Amino acid sequence: VNIARQNAQLEYDRLMEQAEVIMKQAKALQARLDATETVHQAKFGFTPIHGKIYHLYFDERTAEHVLIQNGPEQWSCGVPAHWKYLYPVKKLGDSTWALVD
Repeated sequence: VNIARQNAQLEYDRLMEQAEVIMKQAKALQARLDATETVHQAKFGFTPIHGKIYHLYFDERTAEHVLIQNGPEQWSCGVPAHWKYLYPVKKLGDSTWALVD
């Protein structure tokens, strides 16, 4: 009985490790889907290139998301007062968008 219990515990531990990996992957995929939805609702006047980093802002005046090429430190006059910087994103090869660390 002890050997059976020990083997079952080892198998259980292995399955729990796999479940943790799968949950981490699922959370990352959900973050990518959320970013993709936000970018597709955003206003932008250019064709995004796969692999390039863009920056997402929220225009508090119009209550719209805006996707542009400038990050918050790349403005010569500073970010517009009514814009809130959200995060950098990158268009992936499958046309989804990922948050950039």
